[in-house]
Amino acid sequence: MTSQADAVTTLLRQLCVIELEQHHVESILENTAAINDWDMLVHQAEIHGLSNLVYHHLINLGVEIPAIAKTQFMALKARHRRANRARHKSLEEILEKFSERGLASVILKGAALVHLIYPSPEMRPMSDIDILVKGAEANDAQQCLRDIGFRAGVHQTGFLADHHHLPIASKTENGIGLQIEIHHDALSGDVVGSIRLDAEHAPLQRFTVGQQSAWALGHTDMLRHLCHHTFEPVENIKLGAVADLYGYACKYYTQLDKDEIAEKHPYVLNIFTLLHYLSPLPRLLQEWIKPPTAPAPSDVGKGYIPMSKTITEHKNIIARVKHLVNAPDWWLHGFYNIDPENSLVWTRWVSHPLQVTQWVYRRIRARSASP
Repeated sequence: MTSQADAVTTLLRQLCVIELEQHHVESILENTAAINDWDMLVHQAEIHGLSNLVYHHLINLGVEIPAIAKTQFMALKARHRRANRARHKSLEEILEKFSERGLASVILKGAALVHLIYPSPEMRPMSDIDILVKGAEANDAQQCLRDIGFRAGVHQTGFLADHHHLPIASKTENGIGLQIEIHHDALSGDVVGSIRLDAEHAPLQRFTVGQQSAWALGHTDMLRHLCHHTFEPVENIKLGAVADLYGYACKYYTQLDKDEIAEKHPYVLNIFTLLHYLSPLPRLLQEWIKPPTAPAPSDVGKGYIPMSKTITEHKNIIARVKHLVNAPDWWLHGFYNIDPENSLVWTRWVSHPLQVTQWVYRRIRARSASP
């Protein structure tokens, strides 16, 4: 007998798309009928950044939602709408300040995606706003935030001294917490490669935030960024990230340079292949990326617990080492770009332990050099 946790997970994996495909509707309705614990569904949808998207789909499918659950969904929708409006207003103010100072910037992740692929901003909740600037201008950008009322440090310290973004800048307006991260690299130092404004990059995409012009990464860099961000060390992969990737690739499908991605960034294709085990690839994407034929790796959907959490929760050195080297198979295939049909023996016993050693060394070095 299927548990409620499994039923909720199954349904959320079907609903983590911006546009539902008709051939999935019957199965979705059957799985919705199996939901008895609607509190769990609402709670898990919110954890995965899907509450408004799930509510949108259920309403459009004519699902009869229990009164309490409907009230919860509507409250979350109102809260996200209010928060996203505040972030939108703040971003407009930041862009105006950057324009006055002559600072170039690129808006990353959710703050760009709500304008590029979602039908309404509240359907894609945000926790913060990430902005990429030139490395030499990062401190100037952080000063701009201070000038408009944000509390913002200049340098990361300790293990984060060589982090890819400056300390989080924050302030509260009308009871809503606003957090901004100024990045000098869109990719973490824990992964191979970088996406910087200092270096040559593909043409950017223009959109507007209120009265201000804003820029997002080009299509290839956007997919690179979203794929790496999805498989960064995190305990559980958020299904909201799947909605972002599938939604973006589908909307801009005809504009994607598929040959360039296949030749220079096969990692992107492998991530989409692995996500198929989590939530089936839309049919449009299956014309480009063939669904895997190999059995699903173990622990589909499980991420890799961040090093900071492992060190905090496990004081015993042996327990720390055990958790650091013991990563889920599905995550290993993604992070190390290993085709699901290929063995993980070398990755698990050689590549990953060496990578962990490098991460530890990098953090110790950063801490020792920290002011």
